[in-house]
Amino acid sequence: MLVGLLAGSTLAKGSPLKGIAMTVFGLLLGIVGTDIETGQPRFTFNIPELFDGIEIIALALGMFGIAEFMNSINNTETVDMSICQGRYLDMFPS
Repeated sequence: MLVGLLAGSTLAKGSPLKGIAMTVFGLLLGIVGTDIETGQPRFTFNIPELFDGIEIIALALGMFGIAEFMNSINNTETVDMSICQGRYLDMFPS
């Protein structure tokens, strides 16, 4: 497990410190929830929705969705409409 975490942190683009910070942040997100052995909540801040942990699907959609939104909001390319030869009525089925 340590080798996998080390490989994930060193294969990240940019500085190795950024990769290690990414790995530590992922580990911190992974320990949110109720402890299996003792039943004590960890890092839930008395929020009942966090007792089961953080949903990986919601986390992935949120992080990638926000990143894609921030990436596309700076895109200011103009669209060349001279390529389009179709009409609005051509879009309806015959």
